[in-house]
Amino acid sequence: MSIAPLLTIDHNQTNFSLMDSISLSKAKASLGRLADRTLKTGQPVIISRRGRYVQLLPWEPIEPIILHPDGTLPVTKLERELEKLTGPNIGPDEV
Repeated sequence: MSIAPLLTIDHNQTNFSLMDSISLSKAKASLGRLADRTLKTGQPVIISRRGRYVQLLPWEPIEPIILHPDGTLPVTKLERELEKLTGPNIGPDEV
């Protein structure tokens, strides 16, 4: 399987580098191998289709954001201990 080099420009550093490019029909036949190589090396693969390109690259899942119901926030053990010593917080509406 031959992969044609594609010239890419890094606009942040204005460096030129070669990136792999493969036609969609060839990528279909070897998608598993391309995915394994991308995961192993971290290098993206560019797939061409009718003069346009898509990129295959490793994906790193992000840590989920914990959503709390409106009006609630998680309270730490230290905050509970301080509330025992000082009493409940008094907001500006309660003064």
